[in-house]
Amino acid sequence: MYLYDLKTGQHRETFPLDVGSIGSLSGRKEDAELFYYFTSFLTPGKIFRCDMAAETLSPTVILAPHLAPRHSIVSVTVGISHPGV
Repeated sequence: MYLYDLKTGQHRETFPLDVGSIGSLSGRKEDAELFYYFTSFLTPGKIFRCDMAAETLSPTVILAPHLAPRHSIVSVTVGISHPGV
């Protein structure tokens, strides 16, 4: 995701995002805040806040799900062959 200057149209910043999806964007031209929802295959959805008046972008997580620790699950596939089939 990229940020451009409204007056000049010049590229200002590139948001520091992994490969994933932006679910929604929220903000007003007169405010200096931008909120966005990001999710990916490995990351549950998070809501970020970004201060647009700052010199550099430094989005902060304002809402993220609390997940219980995962236990590793082992999956085993066995192929059985019968002589008469």
